Amino acid sequence: TIPTRYRAPIRAALLTWNKAFAKIGYPNAVEVRDQPNDPNFDPDDIRYNVVRWLAEENGGFAEAQLLYNPYTGEMIKSGIVIDSDLMRYGKWDYPVLVQPQGRGAMLSELGAGEYMAGEQQQFGYGMTALALMNAGDGYNVPEKYADEFLASVVLHESGHDFGLRHNFIGSQAYTAKQLQSKAFTSKYGTATSVMEYAPINLWPKGTPQGDYFQTVLGPYDYYVIKWGYAKIPGASSPAAELPTLRRWASVWNTPTGAWSSDEDVQWAP
Repeated sequence: TIPTRYRAPIRAALLTWNKAFAKIGYPNAVEVRDQPNDPNFDPDDIRYNVVRWLAEENGGFAEAQLLYNPYTGEMIKSGIVIDSDLMRYGKWDYPVLVQPQGRGAMLSELGAGEYMAGEQQQFGYGMTALALMNAGDGYNVPEKYADEFLASVVLHESGHDFGLRHNFIGSQAYTAKQLQSKAFTSKYGTATSVMEYAPINLWPKGTPQGDYFQTVLGPYDYYVIKWGYAKIPGASSPAAELPTLRRWASVWNTPTGAWSSDEDVQWAP
């Protein structure tokens, strides 16, 4: 159900995780295949992890779907749903950001569970700013801009599918100069993790400009995939893995290994 126009950035984002798995000895751990032309294929079949494209007319969202064994934590099936309005509605919604009332006034009230609402506003804000700076047409969204936005969303949601939680401290490790460097952001991202709710990386006209969105894995993502999936030689039981896992977890004290999730940013009840 995914439009042909958007299959390439979704595929690229999913395959990006192979870079982390290859480092721990699992090359090509992730495969992406088109749904077979078979009337008997069932996307709800537990053997398949499916990315679905929906049309629900609600302003757009994306969500990771997980089915796991509550006794062991083993993930049995995962997937992602993407509402089509994520790419369509965002192109037309952004003018409200410059109005004195309306959704623009809600920018400071976004909660941790409203990732896509915030991302859509960043998408629109970026288009508005770029159109103003470059005297362009804000409604003509460049294909590359749209693809990178969608890839960043899929990277985040597929991170959940691999067991990663949000990391709300992933935006604090980099300097302004680093974020303005295309060479830096194309290697390390605009935050240390795709699990951060990172805003668009946009700089004033005449200033060096790095990537707008997080389209690569950050150093934290490489670290946490190792923590969660790497083999620990000599460990014959989960309990035997603990000393090594705790030693690995000590990188939390470093800027690129720091982690802070939902419990740290949700204040009520």
